[in-house]
Amino acid sequence: MKKHKSINEWWNNLLKENRRYWGAGYDLIDNLNKSIEQFEEIEKTETINFLTKKAIQKDKDFAIALCVLENHCSPSNLELIFNKAKTFDLLDRDIIYYLRVLGKHGNERHKELLENFLLSKNLNPNHSSVIWATYPNFPDLFAKAYTKYLTETNISEWAGSLIVSAFMEEPGALRLLLNNLKKENLFVFESFKTNLKKEFLKNCWDKSSKEKVRKLIYERKH
Repeated sequence: MKKHKSINEWWNNLLKENRRYWGAGYDLIDNLNKSIEQFEEIEKTETINFLTKKAIQKDKDFAIALCVLENHCSPSNLELIFNKAKTFDLLDRDIIYYLRVLGKHGNERHKELLENFLLSKNLNPNHSSVIWATYPNFPDLFAKAYTKYLTETNISEWAGSLIVSAFMEEPGALRLLLNNLKKENLFVFESFKTNLKKEFLKNCWDKSSKEKVRKLIYERKH
């Protein structure tokens, strides 16, 4: 942020510059993250406080502010986001942006709200938008939530999709899921592994991660 610019001017200029083409929101989030990483400590704190205020007041572009806070959030700001998140109905789609921040930075005190959302009796329609935010911070919740999604969703909805292929680059998360899924539903466990083996045959994956995945999906049965 240039010294002569107010934080509001800096924010509005970034929004304007990154709204000219499809997918610009992702570029804006990336630019914001890179800018904050280069700030001095005082400037960084001011910016995080500014973004938190946007989120708490649910101003225009509050979702973008929360996406940035997934990477930059202080303990005090986390509490403000937590308190705001508790005011939402769990079926309100806007809650997902707040829950992602809690998933990335929260602790056991914040876990219950995430559990209420991800492990509710009926699968939340926005369930898949939050799961990955809990890994690796809440590994047990991640495994249970992903298992719930896979077992309560028709296989045709996730077979051959990003729901499966995302694990090709996250072998640690895959181990957690497979261990839990095998205990809960052997049929879905085998179906998921079958789909993952199809992904494994593609040549687009990192060799190191691919080798770790190979050991998990082709390991001998005991």
